[in-house]
Amino acid sequence: MLKLVVSATRGRSLLAARPIKQGEKLLDCHPIASVVKQHPELVTLCARCIRDLDPTNTGPQSSTSAKQAETDAIHPSSTGPGHTSLKNRSDTGTLIEDRQLATPFCSDACRAEATANGWDFLARCDLTPLHKLHREEGRKFPLLVAQLLAGLLAGLKQIGKPPSAWQDAMLLCHSNMHDEAMPQVRREHASLLGAFADAGVAPLSTLDVLLPLSRYSQLLGACQLNAFELRLRHGAVVSCLLPASASFFNHSCEPNVLIDVAQTTRVAFIAANDVDEGDELCISYCELGLACDERQHLFQYKYGFACELCDAKPATQAGQV
Repeated sequence: MLKLVVSATRGRSLLAARPIKQGEKLLDCHPIASVVKQHPELVTLCARCIRDLDPTNTGPQSSTSAKQAETDAIHPSSTGPGHTSLKNRSDTGTLIEDRQLATPFCSDACRAEATANGWDFLARCDLTPLHKLHREEGRKFPLLVAQLLAGLLAGLKQIGKPPSAWQDAMLLCHSNMHDEAMPQVRREHASLLGAFADAGVAPLSTLDVLLPLSRYSQLLGACQLNAFELRLRHGAVVSCLLPASASFFNHSCEPNVLIDVAQTTRVAFIAANDVDEGDELCISYCELGLACDERQHLFQYKYGFACELCDAKPATQAGQV
């Protein structure tokens, strides 16, 4: 159904390998790493799939998600466009932090998946400095990298090779860190490796081979370009990385693919309309209600491109594409 192609102008793109009908599911996947950005009050979530463990909570009747505005601010004053506020129980990396307590799971399957992805390693590590960065500066991407590292170590231990999540992460395109950001990146890298080493997960020398500074920077850059924001129906907001295939969708302000989530972080990509064979399949990287000039700022700030469709419209034309 999906055909991956590479071009000089669009990079990696997904095309329709056959005619596709409106409403047809194109791709269904789970995150390879995720962090709860905003946690609804009085709600206990499964630490793996983020399902509300109280079935009597109905929450909002709609959910949204987008590959949008998921940017980590090196400085607290430049969190980038698209960040929203919500009254919440905590705005820390709850997904990892709660593992050190009696972490709840909705099923044995979620618990098993968590273990296979390095949950036990993360539970042993003191990632307080990274949680503080998330809480005070909105930097959730280091926590995503911590999950990927834990999954890599679990895969090497259990099956003797990097797991699929790590291989997917290595396939993601990435931005390069600016020179002025590198001192903080180095501190984060040292803190992350030190936490795993201090917990006895692996020797520091081994960790530095598996995740040298250059690879840590690469993964931060991959998060910058590929992280999705999921707004689940019970109110939780999750920042996550999806498998590489989900990150091959390019942007259009007239998307023919919609992203759908419900009560968990399971993500579905649905055809918004009929698509002819050979047409490119695109999602929106931003909220379509944004004015064209706001969208252009986001695209150039985060992704380094300009939208031709927005260029063709007046800067004051809001949400009309």
